[in-house]
Amino acid sequence: MSKAESVRILMTGRAEADALRKRYTVEFEMLRGKAATYPQFGKAAIAFQEIEALHNVAGAIANPLS
Repeated sequence: MSKAESVRILMTGRAEADALRKRYTVEFEMLRGKAATYPQFGKAAIAFQEIEALHNVAGAIANPLS
């Protein structure tokens, strides 16, 4: 693999990771808004959703590296 191809892959992976990070940040903030609106969700449901979102972000970031 050429250096140019390696750099292209790296830049693409970083751009995709950044886009996913922004997407999940928005989803996380939407969840916080829902939690404020619906107190019956409780802390456990919020924690579950946060962990799920972080899991998705970590997977999306790690995917281009594999």
